[in-house]
Order: sequence, then structure tokens, then C-alpha cells
Amino acid sequence: MRKTLALIRKEFLQRVRGKGFWIGTLALPVFFVGLSFVPAFFMHLSAGKESKVVVVDLTRRLEQVLQANATDTRLKMEVIPADSAQLPTLKEQLSRRISRGEIDAALFVPASATKPGTVSLELYAKNVSNFELNNALKTRVSEAVVEIRLLDSGFDPMLVRQLTRGLELKTFKVGKTGVQQRSAGAEFMIVYLLVFSLYMTLIFYGTFVMRGVIEEKSSRAVETILSMVRPSQLMAGKILGIGAVGLVQYFLWLVMIILFLVLGQHWLQSVAGVGGSVGSIPAGTLAAFVVFFVLGYLLFSTLWAALGSIVNSESEAQQLQFPLVMLLVIPFMAMFYVINAPNTTVSVVLSLVPFFAPILMFLRIAVDPPALWQVALSVVLLVLTIWGAIWVVGRIFRVGILMTGKRPTLPEILRWLRHA
Repeated sequence: MRKTLALIRKEFLQRVRGKGFWIGTLALPVFFVGLSFVPAFFMHLSAGKESKVVVVDLTRRLEQVLQANATDTRLKMEVIPADSAQLPTLKEQLSRRISRGEIDAALFVPASATKPGTVSLELYAKNVSNFELNNALKTRVSEAVVEIRLLDSGFDPMLVRQLTRGLELKTFKVGKTGVQQRSAGAEFMIVYLLVFSLYMTLIFYGTFVMRGVIEEKSSRAVETILSMVRPSQLMAGKILGIGAVGLVQYFLWLVMIILFLVLGQHWLQSVAGVGGSVGSIPAGTLAAFVVFFVLGYLLFSTLWAALGSIVNSESEAQQLQFPLVMLLVIPFMAMFYVINAPNTTVSVVLSLVPFFAPILMFLRIAVDPPALWQVALSVVLLVLTIWGAIWVVGRIFRVGILMTGKRPTLPEILRWLRHA
């Protein structure tokens, strides 16, 4: 036991003291914050930019309606009533104004726009990929055209808008502790980010274990280590030491996220233009996350340790790790089905499969907590699978860690299991 603890301490300190650990720990939250809020920040900056657009109105009826509905001060619209004979000249003149930068775009509304049927608008601009401007123009002109169509048909446009206005939806989460109003978007984002981080870190730390085994095997340092400890102790030291690094990293990420959400609310509102309160994560969801991260890590890192002991280089490992990665990709792909239908037979069965349980059972707990017996059965099956994997992988590891040269075949690995 003392030797195993020494190996765990060695693996833990070796990685925590490295620059890569701290760079990765600090860089990932910054990356996620940037990915989430930098686009919103730039959109907020671009929102203040004024756009000048000329609308060529061949219906000769839109100017008054467009001016009456001008609520967006960023969009300056100059309406020019015209007829079809003037079109070639206007297109040439406006194209020159666009080229000189005097205006941002020119929109041509055909004479048939106020008649029932499908009509296409024509937009001329230097940048036709400005979706914000395109949508604003399309919406403003379409609303004006619809208003004229309603007036021509004898309807009151204001009354029609009121009668056809949609309803807002407020969502309330019903749980064992009571009913809470929760934002559906915020709920989904929290669950998605937790599941995605679980998926990524199971791969990330499992690969860490595999690389550690390959490095020691290729440097022949493992022969010296095995003269002092048993193979099972070496495998346990690597798995538990790197797992402890993962838990410490998660704790640091959690602290940084909490600090950002507490201290950054004013920045989110004033600079990035993101408002609203931050939804809280239930304590049960956090506890389930830790439990399934630990169990999932023990299972997959054991399998990756076996892979590292079999191969002789990282390039060989990349060719063989596809089945292991697929055991995590499949439940991740099934995530959206389980979110929509967490209690169907398919969802229940998939979440009980030990290799899928770390992601799918945790997902079910976060979305709609299943019956306690299902969670308990999932944990028991996962623990039994880990125990069986350790027994099988331990035998492969005991022989494979000392094997170098040609990559072993499947019959040779089965022979190791019989003779180890």
C-alpha cells in the first residue's frame, strides 16, 4: 500500500508541477468564455454602427409606412419612389454610390410587392454577407408590404397584429424539492456543458494514462520500477495519480467559473450585452457529476492503460484506440435523444450499459432524475465492470508492459490472459 501511495504521489506531483497543467487549467476556462461571449461582445460593438440604405420603391406606396414604423435608429433608410423605366439609371447611380462608400446598400422593391403572391426583393451591396443588415431590411420592408396588403383587403393592420401575436412560454422545473422557474435555454446549456466536459476529460485523462505507460515502456524505465513494485501497483499508481490531477483541475475550474459568474455579471450586461441571472446547478447534479466522472475515469483509464502496455509507440496507439473512443462517442451522439425522452425504454437501457452510463445516466439525472433503483443499478453495474476490467487488464498489463518490438496480435493477448 505504501508503494502504491508513493506512485500516486509521484504521478500527481509530476503533472501538477508541470507548466502544461497550469496552462491547460487556465486556458480552458478562458477558451470557453471567449467562445461564448466574444462573439456576443463583437455583435454588441457592431450593433452601434449606423447603416445607410436606399430603398427604390416601385410600388410608390411604402415611404409613409416605412417612416411611421422606423423604430431602429441604426438603420437610416432613404426611400425613392420610381417606375420601371428609371430602373437601369437608378441601379447604375446607386452602384456608384455604394462603391464610393456613400451608402451601404440599395434595395429594390418591385411594383407587384403589394399584390398577393411570392415576390423577391433585390439587394445591391459591397458586403452581401451582412446577415444582420439583410434581415433587418427584409423584415422592415416585409412588414410595410404586409400592412399595405391588409389595408387593401379591408383589415386593420394593428388589430391583425394584436390577434396574431404569439404567446410567451415560461418554464417551471418540477422536482422533489418543489417547483422552480428555470430558463429552458440556460438549463440546456448547463447540462450540455457538463456532459461535454465529462466526455472530453474522460478521453483526455484516459489518453494521459496511455501516454504515461508508453513513455515509461519506451524509455525502459519500467524495468527499474518493476524491480521495486508489482505491475498492479504501477497501474494503480498511474490511474489514481492522474485521476487525482483531474479532480484538482475540475475544482480549480469550478472556482474560476464561480468567480467569473459572480464578479463578471456587470461586464456581461454592460459590455457583452448579455443579461439575465445565472441558473444554479443543483447539488445532486454536481454530486452525480463527481461520482460518474470518477467511475468513468477508472473504467476508461484502465482500458487505456492496457492499450498503452500493448503498443510500442503513440502512433500505434492512435490506430488502436478507435474502439475505446467510440465507446464515448456513441453515448455523446445519443445525448439529444435522451434529453428529449429520458424515461423511454431505449434511454433507460442505454444508461444502464456500463460503458455508456458515465455520460447517459448522469445526463438523465441532470435532466429528469430517474428512479433511485435505476441509478443504484447503474452504479453497481459500473463498479462490477470496473472490477472485471481491472482483473482482465491487470493480466494484459503484467505481460504487455515488458513486451517491446512487434505489436502483439489478438491470439497473443489471449495467451497472456491465460498464462499471466
